[in-house]
Amino acid sequence: MRFLHFSIRGRQQFRGSMYKVSILVSSIFAFALIGCDKVDSCLDSGGCWDKVDNVCRKSEPNAQELCDRKNSFSPKPWLEDYLALREHISKSYANLEYIIKYYKIDAHDLNEKTISAINASKTEKEAREALDQFVNTFKDGHFRLRKPEGPKIEDTTSSTQIDNNANGETACKAMEFSWDKKFAFRFPIEGVKVRDKAEGEFPYLVVEKGGTKVGIIRIADFRDEVFPQTCIEVWNKYAKALKTKCDEQCRDDFRHKAMRTALVDKFYAALTNVRKANVKALVVDLTHNGGGTDWVEDITALLTDKKLICGRRGFIKHPHHVKNFTELLTELRSERKPQATKIKSIERQLKLASENCDRTPIWTQKGFTLTCSAVGYGTGDSCKYESMKFKGKTKYTGKLFFLVDDYTASAAEDIVARHLDSNAAKIIGGHTHGSGCGYMNGGIKFSLPHSGLDVRVPDCIRERADGTNEVVGIEPDIKMDMSKLGDPAFLSGLVEKVTSSL
Repeated sequence: MRFLHFSIRGRQQFRGSMYKVSILVSSIFAFALIGCDKVDSCLDSGGCWDKVDNVCRKSEPNAQELCDRKNSFSPKPWLEDYLALREHISKSYANLEYIIKYYKIDAHDLNEKTISAINASKTEKEAREALDQFVNTFKDGHFRLRKPEGPKIEDTTSSTQIDNNANGETACKAMEFSWDKKFAFRFPIEGVKVRDKAEGEFPYLVVEKGGTKVGIIRIADFRDEVFPQTCIEVWNKYAKALKTKCDEQCRDDFRHKAMRTALVDKFYAALTNVRKANVKALVVDLTHNGGGTDWVEDITALLTDKKLICGRRGFIKHPHHVKNFTELLTELRSERKPQATKIKSIERQLKLASENCDRTPIWTQKGFTLTCSAVGYGTGDSCKYESMKFKGKTKYTGKLFFLVDDYTASAAEDIVARHLDSNAAKIIGGHTHGSGCGYMNGGIKFSLPHSGLDVRVPDCIRERADGTNEVVGIEPDIKMDMSKLGDPAFLSGLVEKVTSSL
């Protein structure tokens, strides 16, 4: 324990006055024990010493504030973090221009308010809240600050190469598949006649109300790593063809080819069973689906025989994409039969990615107007669904609905947007989360210099047919109160909404 150093002349005088000093010390400790639970009393008295550290180890409401003030909190490092964040998004944030215009954000005023809030901060918590408020202003599901991940525990099963003799569970754990995902419907199955149902990774229902049958299939996630059972099944077959250990390329093929095929097959099996019941409509439940990987494209194409309309795809002009397009060009040019049109398109995008557009003045110059754009767009038709082949599969041609809520995001919003823009489906539920395009090739890595917080900003843009950026979310055709998703009457209300709109 550390003690307060009193101004007492000489060791002998100190020893001679031991009794008086001990009384004085006892009195001050008594005051500290009473006053240190009150921040102002503690600091005004100047007597918290070790008691401050004790408070810091307790779950008392003022503990963090007390410790920050004891340690002479300075907002300067947090201001440096903010300036670094501001600089980073000026160069790397693909949605910046669109969101500022769409939500009528005054970048200059936002900058001044954020700097004022940080400078007025008395604690680390307050400074972090100022940064979070800045980020939240953009209402972008892919723009966030987060604590850096700690070092991973060494695990011999997670090496780059996986033994080709490894069983499915061992291999899937090495590829970091998760066993935590729940696939079941989020609403109670009540209030309707259930004609057929199944659980599993793609649970489905065939329900009837008022003589009309409706099928419902849930897709809980578009990530592949949350489907460990499928991973195990696929690996046990996949590994039989391996003659050596499965390296990084092998794992990539497994995830993006073998797993993709298997997940689409499982969904199609559920779709086939629902169609056998001669339902009048199909509802695809995407509530709480935060998006995922490319197999969403297969599901998008399988759910309609109509021509799907796509909007533009954009990217931030940044060295990250210069590198991506350069590598892609190398691959295209090395093909046995190089595709001249595709090469020309990528060459154009590489040129765009290399351009510079300085957006930093928007923060410091009131009324500054950009005369350039930091976003480049691809060329050609990015909507290739008609060319996708599904051997042995028949596309769904009936009435289609998507059930969505505020947690429907990213790739799950893309499938909704494609069908909505193409008049191929109706959207029912609540406004979607608003995430749009996320991160291409791992995204642009950046951490704040003081706090070490990881910064994630989308480096790409996905537009709807009318030019609306998907980052602002999608409004449903048929609204439902999605806060009542867990109510016993929800399913009955959903089926009624669907049947009345047929």
